Amino acid sequence: MNALIFAPDSGDQYKEFHREAAKAAAHWGAEIKLFPAGLSAARRRDFVLTELAKPRAEKLERVAFLCHGYRRGIQAGFDLTNVASLADALRWDGPSCTVSLYCCSTGKGPQENGEGSFADALRDALVAVGMTGTWILTHTTPGHLARNPDVRMYRVEAGQKGGVDVCRRSVDRDLYARFRGLLHTATGRWDIATMSPAEIEAAARLCEPWRG
Repeated sequence: MNALIFAPDSGDQYKEFHREAAKAAAHWGAEIKLFPAGLSAARRRDFVLTELAKPRAEKLERVAFLCHGYRRGIQAGFDLTNVASLADALRWDGPSCTVSLYCCSTGKGPQENGEGSFADALRDALVAVGMTGTWILTHTTPGHLARNPDVRMYRVEAGQKGGVDVCRRSVDRDLYARFRGLLHTATGRWDIATMSPAEIEAAARLCEPWRG
């Protein structure tokens, strides 16, 4: 897989991001790019956009962010006000390029004022530049960036609103525990980035429940 992973650079608080990025990179055959976490959001955003604009021999199949996140944006410098610039940078890689947000709360929403999540906005922006038929992986709550079981998938397709919750605890506690088991296997938390919600559920049902 031709993939690119973005994570924050130096600092003890980011060691877990680096460890997980290395594991994801080994599994996907991806390249890691460490954005300058200590600089302004604009400088972080410019770093990502510059890396995405570099010529490559092959089109990217996946772009992943392993960093802090919140409902309106991600640590890499993108939020609801500038998400279109990220979509525009990704469109050169065609409709098969998928986006994985291993970031807290980026799928949370909608709010009472009708404002959706960062993932909602990114999906709409990707559709606007002609990317369709793929998925955005995200999370609805704070938690471990890759083992957070509160996963919501967004279908990049015109007319879509909101996302699909994967293996919700309130719906099926046993399946939720098995999904947590999948995320605690050696590669499960990276494999789900290449699956649809139905494929994730099927894989989870084959796993032992996680009781940790």
